[in-house]
Formats: sequence, structure tokens, C-alpha cells
Amino acid sequence: MTVVPTTTIADHFVVHGCPNWVDLQTPDVEKSKAFYSALLGWTFSSRYSLDPDVNGVDPDGEPWEGVRVTAMARCHDRHTAELVETEEPFADMTLSSRWYTNLCVIDILATLRRVEAAGGTVLRSPRARGSMATVATILDPSGALVCLWQPRDQAGNPFAGTSGSLAWIELETPDLDAAQSFYGKVFDWVPDSLDSFDGDESDEGGEAPEAARGVSAAESEYRVFTTSVGPVAGAIKPTVDEIPASWCPVFSVDDVVAATRSATDLGGVVMTDPYDVPIGRQSVIIDPEGAVFALVGPRAEPTHPHLQLDW
Repeated sequence: MTVVPTTTIADHFVVHGCPNWVDLQTPDVEKSKAFYSALLGWTFSSRYSLDPDVNGVDPDGEPWEGVRVTAMARCHDRHTAELVETEEPFADMTLSSRWYTNLCVIDILATLRRVEAAGGTVLRSPRARGSMATVATILDPSGALVCLWQPRDQAGNPFAGTSGSLAWIELETPDLDAAQSFYGKVFDWVPDSLDSFDGDESDEGGEAPEAARGVSAAESEYRVFTTSVGPVAGAIKPTVDEIPASWCPVFSVDDVVAATRSATDLGGVVMTDPYDVPIGRQSVIIDPEGAVFALVGPRAEPTHPHLQLDW
């Protein structure tokens, strides 16, 4: 069976390998709703249903039980994410809340065969996510967890690049070459390697992001992955060897400096002040419940204009 690269579902276009959905596992859905509504302009509708198929997995790969309530987030009048309330913290007790990223696939069974052939691991086999999608959970060879989303009634948010929407996703991994090989084979991503990317000024204090992260510019490498519709992901090596590989969702804002300050005012913690990335300026935030995400906004003069978010 071959993976068909594109299909049309629910009156808009989806592409194999594009990030199209995110889930937030949180111990307090109401508190998370208030934070993201104020920060990103999301509106919500609550489902209040016990649905085991919305559960993620904890860092050990075990299914997460105990869902109490979920809330569907809307951006530009389209569903873009789901917030899932959990009764207990993660098994390793290091995270109370966590974002899960999903990649659109057109044929989930064929994609899982690609995953295994490329050295990845299938954590959870395909299952129905209500009428929204067929989903599965995988680990890449470095241990980064990512979910697969084969659309049924819900294709995801098609407004990438507009304020409040999912712009792209970012990977921290110790082996960029292995990531390039894996995601290229499985999702047809094409790399655009940017050695020692020239993003050397932040908006807060003038420090380079490499300095803020404890890495010199010479040691830094930022890699961008694109599909036929443009850039979909970035990847960078973690600054500390002990940091596990992981994916982080990145949401679009009109003004990343103002939005970063708002995140602080709303009870979030700034992990990294705004700094240059190939598609704009980005900051990394921890929400009030402990989930890590990023914000990205435009720059006046992009360093790499061919990597603008225009999909």
C-alpha cells in the first residue's frame, strides 16, 4: 500500500506529514482554558465525556487513564486543539501538564510500516478518536514522541500562520542527522540545514538564544524541514545531554514580544526570550500547569524569506 501525499477532507486541503492537531493533557482544564483564551484568543466548547480514545501516553509509553473532561479549542472558527483533563500527574512526576503534537497522515497503516522500517517504534496502534480521526502514537529513533492523525470528520486547523493557530512544531533531539533521515523516510520531509543560524539578537537584553541556552553560536545548528506546502518543523540539539528528545508545538502571534509579556502576566514562565528562527522570532513558554510550548511572530526583515509560513 502506498501513502497518498494529499487528499481533500471536509472542504479543505490536508497534506501528509503536516502538523495539524495538538492535545493538551492538563490537571485543570478550566485554568488552561482561561490562559490560552487570553493569550491566543481561543474559544472553547466542553465535551464532558469519558472517552478513553483521547488519552495520550505517559513518558514510559503507558496509556494515560483517568480522563474527566475535555474542551475543544477553536481558532478562526475552526477546531484546532483539545484540552484533556487528567486525574493524576505523569508517571515520572516531573510534568503536571504536557502538549502532544499530531502529524497528518493519509494512510495510517502504511505510515506505521514506514515508521518501523525507518527505526521508529509504534507505542499505540491505530484506534478511532470518535468520529474525528484514526490516531496512533510513535517514538522516533531518539525517543521523541509524536502522534499520527488520519482525518475523518476533523482534519485540523487550516489557518497555519494566522494569529492563534498552530504554526509549526519544533524538535529537540541529540542527533539531527538521524531525525532528518527518519522524518524524511516516514513523512517525506525535506531538510534545509542552517548551520549556526544567524539569529544572534534577542528582544530582551540583546543576548543570543545560544547564549541563553548555554551554547555558543559555533556549536549551534538549526534545521528546518519542509513539505510541498512550506516549512512544517524545526529541529535543534538540546543544550544538556540529559534532556530527553521531545516535540514542542509553536503557535502564531502577531507580536511575539507582546505575547511573551502577556504569557508572563497570565501566570506563565518564559523559558527563552524572543530570538530569531528561520520563519520569524520565537519564544518558549511554560504555561501555569507546566506544559511547554512556543510562540512565533514575524520579523521586519526575515533572514530566510523562502521559509516564510505561507501554507
